[in-house]
Amino acid sequence: MAALGPRAGTRYAALSVSLSPSSRPVVLVVDDDQVNQMLLTDVCVAEGYDVVRASDGEAALEVFRSQDIDLVLLDVAMPKLDGYTVCRMMRAIRRVPVIIVSATAERWAEERAMDSGASAFMTKPFRVFELARKMRALMQPSVAPSRPPAQANHERRVAAARALGRIGGALQLRASLRKALASEVRHAVVFVRLDNEREVVENAGRTARDAVMGAICELLEQSIAGIDLYSADSNEVVAILSDAALDGALTAISVGARTLDLGVGAVDLRWAGVRLGACVSEVDEVVRRLREEARVAGGGAEPGGSGANETESP
Repeated sequence: MAALGPRAGTRYAALSVSLSPSSRPVVLVVDDDQVNQMLLTDVCVAEGYDVVRASDGEAALEVFRSQDIDLVLLDVAMPKLDGYTVCRMMRAIRRVPVIIVSATAERWAEERAMDSGASAFMTKPFRVFELARKMRALMQPSVAPSRPPAQANHERRVAAARALGRIGGALQLRASLRKALASEVRHAVVFVRLDNEREVVENAGRTARDAVMGAICELLEQSIAGIDLYSADSNEVVAILSDAALDGALTAISVGARTLDLGVGAVDLRWAGVRLGACVSEVDEVVRRLREEARVAGGGAEPGGSGANETESP
């Protein structure tokens, strides 16, 4: 791994400091591990945020009281004050989004984080795009730097992109797939991929990509009761649902994808579905099979509209 170092525009602090005015949102990174601190800082800078840092809970509270902070990335196991305590104390001062980043993946850790007032919970190691996506979802639309320029459908894009903040990540996906494969109840999995992700991001920004994937999530949530949604990658959404709901989900995507109107230019969406058990029986095989099915599926995109492809259910 290449060494991480300070970047232009990054602001650092272990205690309260005086910062020059900036129009960019400020993220407070709190972690006693210097490597983790630098990694989180790197993610924030890449997203266009300014950063202040603290190495323990007491220092974090000093910075939080003295600076205008827009979002906090907060470790749990730290000297002096743990992350849960710091989160509760920050909430008592003012309401700012707090993402607790913990090395513990147990359910109780997430529940305790939410009880402490956290806005979101992530486990280490994490995928960079998942953390960046959660930060964009929690930032107020008026300060998020990665949003597209203002236009008639801008609010629709932001709202759709924020839907991704509610869904699970890659680690949760693997755990849920294992559970579904072991269950006596028949399950199915649906996979949706934005095939021209690079083009969409270059033309309209990362929020445009997230808006497309978020709109697909909203479509599935509204169409299928009890569906569980996850990000497999920055341009991939995976849904776990009952076997009986598979055909309905694929139909909903086929119809809904043709009516997406987010003003992001040409969109090439590809999707596929498989039934667990009879067709696939291993976690890695599930995603591999779905990616292959989506790759070979027919598809196309029209400028200014949404791509669509014929669905196939094994």
